[in-house]
Amino acid sequence: MPESVKCFGCGSQVPATSRFCGNCGRLVVDPNASTVVDQTAQEDSLLDRLRRVLAGDFEVESELARGGMGIVFRAVDEQAKRPVALKVLSP
Repeated sequence: MPESVKCFGCGSQVPATSRFCGNCGRLVVDPNASTVVDQTAQEDSLLDRLRRVLAGDFEVESELARGGMGIVFRAVDEQAKRPVALKVLSP
């Protein structure tokens, strides 16, 4: 792994361990490297997949609403022990 990378925005050298450029704030890592892709069977529902992917962090309870861009689920943040809403982009 290189010690530094070049920022695509301003050209500054950024430590390879950084996610953002300290000069301009631009993301300098591949966003796909931190994207979770769940390869599952077609019959699995989105709710089932969310429960599996987020297990340990959130307890996903139910779907609250659907909109043009995504679906909102009711969940419990297991660390903070409080209810939260999770918005997920439509598949």
